[in-house]
Formats: sequence, structure tokens, C-alpha cells
Amino acid sequence: MQNEQMLMQIEDEKITGTHRVLLYYFYTKLNNAESFWKKHKTFSESIGVKGRIIVSDEGINGTIAGTIAQTDMYMYGLRMHPLFRKLWFKIDYSDHNTFPRLSVKYRKEIVALHLEEKNSKDLNPIDCTGTHLKPKEFLELSRQKNAIIVDVRNEYEYETGHFTNTFRPKKLFHYRDFPEWQKENIPEEYKENMHILTVCTGGIKCEKLSGYLKDEGFKNVYQLNGGIATYLKDKEVDGADYDGQLYVFDDRIAVSYSETRSKYKVLTKCVHCQKSSERLVNSANRACNEQFFCCIGCQPKTLRSCSKDCMVAEENEYLMCGIAETTTEAQKPTTTNTKKKVQA
Repeated sequence: MQNEQMLMQIEDEKITGTHRVLLYYFYTKLNNAESFWKKHKTFSESIGVKGRIIVSDEGINGTIAGTIAQTDMYMYGLRMHPLFRKLWFKIDYSDHNTFPRLSVKYRKEIVALHLEEKNSKDLNPIDCTGTHLKPKEFLELSRQKNAIIVDVRNEYEYETGHFTNTFRPKKLFHYRDFPEWQKENIPEEYKENMHILTVCTGGIKCEKLSGYLKDEGFKNVYQLNGGIATYLKDKEVDGADYDGQLYVFDDRIAVSYSETRSKYKVLTKCVHCQKSSERLVNSANRACNEQFFCCIGCQPKTLRSCSKDCMVAEENEYLMCGIAETTTEAQKPTTTNTKKKVQA
């Protein structure tokens, strides 16, 4: 019976690619976590999956990719562990492996918030976390006047796509800065009379931050179950009230899930020509490597550069390879990008 339950998610899928991308996490008290980490690293390497996995005393967090057979083995193998039998995998498909290598690390937290370093007690989502809402429940509550959506993702993720009615009076550049951001931006009176709906990519950041908000005295705190990745694929809500793409931490960079959204609005613009573009690229200047939106028409003109300095930099890949076009002053970029390179 247990084997049937573990395979149910796999069997119910409609496979639409040669590879799967798995996004998952699970909070649990993991005794001998360092020993589990070493074994899980060997297990993952033997299967051949690639991606990033973090193991800690508080559980596991990962985003990996592999062939259908490899991910079948990975999901089945991880769920064979008694602590992870109820682990939920969010699944996307691709025509290739979206990661260049495998990294399996042991860390203190499966997603770093460092509350103890901020003179706050660390929180265990198993004991204290916000109420989970299904996509339709989230949509209905988010449209009420006494509710606000709090997006706890980094600024570059937020700019790629977000809910139209998100409460964001000030930029949040890093997830770890949320405790300070909350104190500066969310009014004290909201603790009693507002419903706080937290959102993030796959749900893991909200698990601890929603618990943090409850510990700070907010009475009505919720989280979008499965994160935005689940919401955008839910046919019932049809991606309502969300504009743009979803930033992801693999070589796809961002996904639209447009096949499950009847209404789709492009949110971002090319930094050079200011025309609508969802094409997120890294600067060709290896010393910079910042990410920015660049339409396909501007890429050859600007040597895939986020600034004039990057266009003429010695480490610009176009110049190093000798394939750069002659660029006139009129073709050079007029906007300097401020997005930072993604840190895993």
C-alpha cells in the first residue's frame, strides 16, 4: 500500500518532456543529519540527477533535474525514508537537464534566514507556521479589503513576476532582510485587523517567515500552499491576479506557465529599447554576469551587455571570441541594469 501511495503522484502525471525538474522541501526533525547528508549525496550521485540539495537538522530542501527514469528513482528512493513518505514534489518538464552539476550540502538551515543572528529566536515551522491556503482559497481571501499579500522573495524575483495587489511599499532585496523590512513597513495595527498572506516560489520561505510573523504578534497569517509555482498551474484560479513570469533557479531562469493561464500580461521590458520582453539573460561581461531583460533584437547590438562599461570590457565574451559586430554610439545601451547575479 505504501509503495502505491509513493508512486501515485508519478503515475497521475501527464509527461510533456524528456526531463523533469523537481522542486521540493520537507521540514522534519532529522537526527544524525550529517550522516544522512553523506548517504543522500552518494545516492543522488549514483542516480545521475543534477541540481542543488540542502540537508540540515530541520529537514531537506532541493531543486533538481534529470531524465524521467532518474527522477522516478529519486522520488521513489527519497520517499522510502520513513520521514519523507509525505514529501510533495512540484514537477515541471523540460527537453534537457536544467542544471550543469549536482551540489549536495549540509547547512544549519534548509533556507537561510539567520533569525538567531538578528537577536531573535529561531523558529521551527513544525511548531509555528501560517495557515496553508489552496490556490482558490488564497485568491478569494486576497481580494478582501482587510487582506494584504506579502511577497517574501528577493527583488529580482519579484520584478520578474508578482501578484498585482502585493503589499510592497519598499523594495526587499534579500529574503534574509525580511525581519527588518517587516518592522519598517508593516504597520503595527495590521497585527490585529489584517489578514497577512505570504507568498514565495515553492512555499519553503513562507513556512518560517509566516511563523515569524505569528511570533511577532500578527493574529491572522497565511501562506500559499505550494507557492506561486503551484498557483500558476492551478486550472481553477487560471493564474488570476498574477502578472509576468516566475523566476526559477535553473537555466530556464523564468517560466510563464502560459499554457495554464488564459490571461497573460508581460510585466518586464528590455533595458535598452524599453519594449516588452521576458528574455532574461546574463551580461556577456564575465566580470559582471548581472542578469537583465534584453530583447533578441538588442542583444547583438549591445553585445549582450547591461551597461556601456560591460560592452567594452576586456572580459566581454563577444569581444574575447572576436565575433562582436561594429557597434555605433546609437546602438549602445542607454540604461544601466541593477539586477544582481543570483546566489544559490
